Amino acid sequence: MKKLTFLCLFVGLFFVSNASYAQCDTKTYHELCVKKIPEYFVYSKSFPLSKKETEAEVFLTQLKAYIVLSDSFRTRIEIYKDNGKGAKTLIKSANGFVSYVVPTTGKYFFKFVFDEDTEESCGAAIMAFLR
Repeated sequence: MKKLTFLCLFVGLFFVSNASYAQCDTKTYHELCVKKIPEYFVYSKSFPLSKKETEAEVFLTQLKAYIVLSDSFRTRIEIYKDNGKGAKTLIKSANGFVSYVVPTTGKYFFKFVFDEDTEESCGAAIMAFLR
Protein backbone atom coordinates (compact mmCIF):
# COMPACT_ATOMS: atom_id res chain seq x y z
CA MET A 1 0.00 0.00 0.00
CA LYS A 2 2.90 2.37 0.79
CA LYS A 3 4.40 1.76 -2.63
CA LEU A 4 1.10 2.55 -4.35
CA THR A 5 0.69 5.78 -2.36
CA PHE A 6 4.28 6.82 -3.15
CA LEU A 7 3.76 6.05 -6.84
CA CYS A 8 0.55 8.12 -6.98
CA LEU A 9 2.28 11.00 -5.22
CA PHE A 10 5.25 10.87 -7.61
CA VAL A 11 3.03 10.77 -10.72
CA GLY A 12 0.91 13.65 -9.36
CA LEU A 13 4.01 15.79 -8.75
CA PHE A 14 5.27 15.02 -12.25
CA PHE A 15 2.06 16.30 -13.87
CA VAL A 16 1.90 19.40 -11.65
CA SER A 17 5.51 20.35 -12.49
CA ASN A 18 4.87 19.88 -16.23
CA ALA A 19 1.71 21.97 -16.10
CA SER A 20 3.50 24.85 -14.40
CA TYR A 21 6.34 24.69 -16.94
CA ALA A 22 3.87 24.87 -19.83
CA GLN A 23 2.48 28.24 -18.72
CA CYS A 24 4.20 31.33 -20.05
CA ASP A 25 4.28 34.52 -17.98
CA THR A 26 4.97 37.13 -20.66
CA LYS A 27 4.34 40.00 -18.23
CA THR A 28 7.78 39.54 -16.61
CA TYR A 29 9.49 39.56 -20.01
CA HIS A 30 7.46 42.62 -21.02
CA GLU A 31 8.81 44.53 -18.01
CA LEU A 32 12.37 43.62 -19.03
CA CYS A 33 11.74 45.04 -22.50
CA VAL A 34 10.26 48.29 -21.23
CA LYS A 35 13.37 48.90 -19.12
CA LYS A 36 15.50 48.65 -22.28
CA ILE A 37 13.75 51.48 -24.17
CA PRO A 38 16.26 54.26 -24.96
CA GLU A 39 15.59 57.68 -23.44
CA TYR A 40 14.20 59.45 -26.50
CA PHE A 41 11.85 56.66 -27.55
CA VAL A 42 8.20 56.25 -26.56
CA TYR A 43 6.67 52.85 -25.83
CA SER A 44 4.01 52.00 -28.42
CA LYS A 45 3.01 48.33 -28.48
CA SER A 46 3.71 45.01 -26.80
CA PHE A 47 3.94 41.55 -28.35
CA PRO A 48 3.58 38.53 -26.03
CA LEU A 49 5.60 35.61 -27.39
CA SER A 50 4.38 32.19 -26.29
CA LYS A 51 5.00 30.15 -29.43
CA LYS A 52 8.12 29.21 -31.37
CA GLU A 53 7.06 31.71 -34.05
CA THR A 54 4.76 34.74 -33.72
CA GLU A 55 3.71 37.23 -36.38
CA ALA A 56 2.05 40.61 -35.78
CA GLU A 57 0.60 43.10 -38.23
CA VAL A 58 1.33 46.78 -37.55
CA PHE A 59 0.71 50.09 -39.31
CA LEU A 60 3.82 52.29 -39.45
CA THR A 61 4.02 55.98 -40.34
CA GLN A 62 6.36 57.41 -42.97
CA LEU A 63 9.67 58.94 -41.84
CA LYS A 64 9.28 57.82 -38.22
CA ALA A 65 12.09 55.95 -36.51
CA TYR A 66 10.99 52.75 -34.78
CA ILE A 67 12.76 50.19 -32.65
CA VAL A 68 11.60 46.67 -31.95
CA LEU A 69 13.30 44.81 -29.15
CA SER A 70 12.81 41.54 -27.37
CA ASP A 71 13.69 40.44 -23.87
CA SER A 72 16.89 38.72 -25.09
CA PHE A 73 18.97 37.87 -28.13
CA ARG A 74 17.41 34.39 -28.33
CA THR A 75 14.63 35.89 -30.46
CA ARG A 76 15.14 36.77 -34.12
CA ILE A 77 13.08 39.78 -35.20
CA GLU A 78 12.14 40.17 -38.86
CA ILE A 79 10.36 43.18 -40.40
CA TYR A 80 8.35 42.62 -43.58
CA LYS A 81 6.59 45.18 -45.80
CA ASP A 82 3.23 44.35 -47.37
CA ASN A 83 3.59 45.07 -51.09
CA GLY A 84 -0.19 45.39 -51.56
CA LYS A 85 -0.44 42.28 -53.74
CA GLY A 86 -0.63 39.72 -50.97
CA ALA A 87 3.13 39.21 -50.74
CA LYS A 88 5.62 40.36 -48.13
CA THR A 89 9.14 41.63 -48.64
CA LEU A 90 11.76 41.14 -45.92
CA ILE A 91 13.11 44.56 -44.92
CA LYS A 92 15.32 43.87 -41.91
CA SER A 93 16.29 41.01 -39.62
CA ALA A 94 18.34 40.81 -36.42
CA ASN A 95 18.49 39.08 -33.06
CA GLY A 96 17.00 40.87 -30.08
CA PHE A 97 16.94 44.43 -31.45
CA VAL A 98 15.98 46.11 -34.74
CA SER A 99 15.83 49.80 -35.60
CA TYR A 100 14.07 51.03 -38.71
CA VAL A 101 13.17 54.37 -40.33
CA VAL A 102 9.97 53.86 -42.33
CA PRO A 103 10.25 55.14 -45.92
CA THR A 104 6.54 54.77 -46.74
CA THR A 105 3.43 54.64 -44.58
CA GLY A 106 1.72 51.29 -44.68
CA LYS A 107 1.14 47.82 -43.36
CA TYR A 108 4.17 45.98 -42.00
CA PHE A 109 4.62 42.65 -40.30
CA PHE A 110 6.88 41.76 -37.40
CA LYS A 111 7.88 38.14 -37.13
CA PHE A 112 9.46 36.84 -33.93
CA VAL A 113 11.23 33.46 -34.05
CA PHE A 114 12.94 31.79 -31.10
CA ASP A 115 16.37 30.25 -31.71
CA GLU A 116 16.37 26.55 -32.48
CA ASP A 117 18.35 25.90 -29.28
CA THR A 118 15.70 27.58 -27.12
CA GLU A 119 13.61 24.97 -25.30
CA GLU A 120 11.05 27.34 -23.80
CA SER A 121 9.22 29.56 -26.30
CA CYS A 122 8.23 32.26 -23.85
CA GLY A 123 9.08 35.94 -23.94
CA ALA A 124 7.97 39.37 -25.04
CA ALA A 125 8.86 42.09 -27.48
CA ILE A 126 7.93 45.74 -27.72
CA MET A 127 7.85 48.48 -30.31
CA ALA A 128 8.74 52.11 -29.60
CA PHE A 129 9.10 55.20 -31.76
CA LEU A 130 11.35 58.25 -31.65
CA ARG A 131 9.68 61.34 -30.15
